[in-house]
Amino acid sequence: MSDGRPAGVNDGRPAGVNDDRLGGHGMDRLRGLLRPGLEALHAYETPAAPAAIRLDANESPWPLPAEARARVQAALATLPLHRYPDPRATELRHALAAHTGTSPERLVLGVGSDEVIQILQTALARPRPGHARAVVMVPDPTFSMYGIIAQGQGLDVVRVPLDAHFQLDVAAFERAIALHRPNLIFLATPNNPTGNAFDVDSLTSIVRAAPDAVVVLDEAYGAFGGRPLAALADAHDNVVLLGTLSKIGLASLRVGWARVPSWLALELEKVRLTYNLPLPSQVVATLALGPLWPVFAGHVEAIVAERARFIAALRGIPGVHPLPTDANFVLCHVGERAPSLAAALHAGGIQVRAFGAGHPRLAQHLRFTVGTPAEDDALLGALARA
Repeated sequence: MSDGRPAGVNDGRPAGVNDDRLGGHGMDRLRGLLRPGLEALHAYETPAAPAAIRLDANESPWPLPAEARARVQAALATLPLHRYPDPRATELRHALAAHTGTSPERLVLGVGSDEVIQILQTALARPRPGHARAVVMVPDPTFSMYGIIAQGQGLDVVRVPLDAHFQLDVAAFERAIALHRPNLIFLATPNNPTGNAFDVDSLTSIVRAAPDAVVVLDEAYGAFGGRPLAALADAHDNVVLLGTLSKIGLASLRVGWARVPSWLALELEKVRLTYNLPLPSQVVATLALGPLWPVFAGHVEAIVAERARFIAALRGIPGVHPLPTDANFVLCHVGERAPSLAAALHAGGIQVRAFGAGHPRLAQHLRFTVGTPAEDDALLGALARA
């Protein structure tokens, strides 16, 4: 998962597809069926030719060691691939409940946290009296998929700017909540793409300012230094916690979840697609949360240690200014050369995240995922030579 504006722009058609056969009138007739506002969105794209060193997507740089890989392969070898998966993901649900300290009936599972975000927005979409559409509120900048999914669902998106230090502006949020009366508020902490965790007192103030809205606290990067938020969720019945296995080393499984009140879980299950989570993902994720957890915990520790070394080295490179981070990535101010520097790094075999002109506050920044020491050294060397 990435953030800021989508990496590419197109009109929603696969490359090479020509719909001229419909004729002008036919095309107009069918385009008239599209959801209003869809023309303002762009399909999400990734680079057509990924670089050898990928430090752009906030994935873990560490593959599974041989022994753990063998255990996964043995488990996958016996799966009944001709059968549908368990629609309730029962074993994974219980493993995840034990891991997160909650009850299985409070968990809603999805294909990555993206699908869980979509499930929440689908179910909690009743417009307020006097409003044509339900409102989703997010800080700005933050994870782009909150807004992209909301717009695709036909919901209104209200963006509340972060302050000069990319922290929550509580007063601005309180004013926006009173004015727009959102159904959902999404707050990622640590935040993506800025990397900083939000102050718990600020989060609590926003939760209290919106007692009739669902406040989703996204802990996707919590393993790397976020403040545990279970106590905040336990103290307020309008708080949902969002989680994923993607950032700690299992991005390909696409396993995400929401911890929600039991009554809300029952409603969300009504709009969750049956058999949404493939059996291989269920099995490997269950292993990861059980006997293989020490492997992933060790990888997280290694990333946190490497992050400190990486940031210290970045500070020594002229023109590169890393921002404080609690995540597995570092947002750096590099000035107006950001687009050309990202292009030069890619040409040299290193892929980083640039944001372009679509977001003025990020246009002069690049985001670097913490990689292996060798990968980070390659990036540091390239930056020093640029």
